[in-house]
Amino acid sequence: MGNTTTSTNAAAQYVVIDANKFSLMPSQISPTEAAAFSCAGTTALVTLVDKGKLKAGDRVLIRGAGGVGIFAVQIAKALEAHVTVLGSKATMNE
Repeated sequence: MGNTTTSTNAAAQYVVIDANKFSLMPSQISPTEAAAFSCAGTTALVTLVDKGKLKAGDRVLIRGAGGVGIFAVQIAKALEAHVTVLGSKATMNE
């Protein structure tokens, strides 16, 4: 699994990309789930680290812990930031 996004944001049926841009897909997940992991995880990482410059001791508020939010919580905790998550009552009861 991996992300083939380029600086040109081109799309194609076939693409050549360096092997180091990919990870082994865990056998417990489907290809669809693997694709979501790559997209949501990359979005959270870029937002928190590249754009937000999040570091240890920073405080971060994550609204909802859906696809991107789940990764954002884990990344922020790994960076030793103080994490607060908001969710609806309906979400919390599921």
